[in-house]
Amino acid sequence: ELKWYSKELIFRESTVLYRSVNNGSWEKIGPASFSFGQVKPSAEEVKKDPELKDLSDMLKTTKKLDGLGLLISTLKSFNSVPFCRFLGNYYEDTQVTAGNSYRYRIVKAGESVTNPLAESVLLTMGASTLNEPVDSLNFKLRKRAVDFRWKPEPDRYYGVKVFRSETPDSIGKLVTKDPILISTVLDPNGKAVYPEYFFSEEKLAEKKTYYYTFVGVGFFGEHLKSSEPIRVRIKDETFPQAPLNIQKVVYGKAVQLNWYKENLENDFVGYRVYQGRSKGKDSVLFNAVNEKLLPFADSSHRVSVPEFGLYFFKVAAVDDEGNEAFSAELVVDVIDNEPPAIPINVRVI
Repeated sequence: ELKWYSKELIFRESTVLYRSVNNGSWEKIGPASFSFGQVKPSAEEVKKDPELKDLSDMLKTTKKLDGLGLLISTLKSFNSVPFCRFLGNYYEDTQVTAGNSYRYRIVKAGESVTNPLAESVLLTMGASTLNEPVDSLNFKLRKRAVDFRWKPEPDRYYGVKVFRSETPDSIGKLVTKDPILISTVLDPNGKAVYPEYFFSEEKLAEKKTYYYTFVGVGFFGEHLKSSEPIRVRIKDETFPQAPLNIQKVVYGKAVQLNWYKENLENDFVGYRVYQGRSKGKDSVLFNAVNEKLLPFADSSHRVSVPEFGLYFFKVAAVDDEGNEAFSAELVVDVIDNEPPAIPINVRVI
């Protein structure tokens, strides 16, 4: 099967098809010429696909096809042979033999075969033509969302279908109603560039792993090889409730911290206590003081400080994904209120 395209989709002038067998001379094949509107959709074809009549009627009255009309008509041509025959850009070559190699040229009627509008690659009958999968897939995670990008190859396929599964051994369900089409946009400098990402999915479940498979769709409606499943783990970014009303009692060089927390979340794993010292102007360096997380029932912790001075404390509620919700900072001035050692061995003379 052969299709040929122009940027305007419609060839307003007649074209002729040539074929070369095993790199031999070029010979004309098919009808005398291919012309737009020459082969109209049959009544049976229109009955099966009413859109054929609407599109063919629109194109017959359109002098210049652009915008949405061009997009819709082009997409239709990828999936409808009757529509391609109407456009005059389709031919099925049945006179081919296994093992032989073929090359095709489309030429404007009246022009020399040495001046083609387009030429195919060399095709060997019997060799697999299943294209390689969508290339260079990568993604970026957002909160309960994921963005995907791949290498744009508009000469290999026109769109991409996306499938999502919850297991790596199944392609899962199709999550794109139509194949994804990508096109360039103008950057601030007026240069045509592709957007940063081509497909996004949101409102995904936290703490869940998904597997995405990408399948390119070619210009005859055929599917490329499926990509390897892309594993995407959605992090839990919902923070637990922070500890409230943190208080302190100072015993010499020991600070007793007390707080409370109203709710115990299912993914709560413990408290982490932080102690900080002033690092400079408007800067505090905090370090965790407890190696093991404190359980929910423990809402107090005693911290020994190395010397008298000003300290900062805060308590974090931690969930099983490592998210921390912090209490308000508590400033504690550990004052030297200890008397010096009692004099001993006092002698009077």
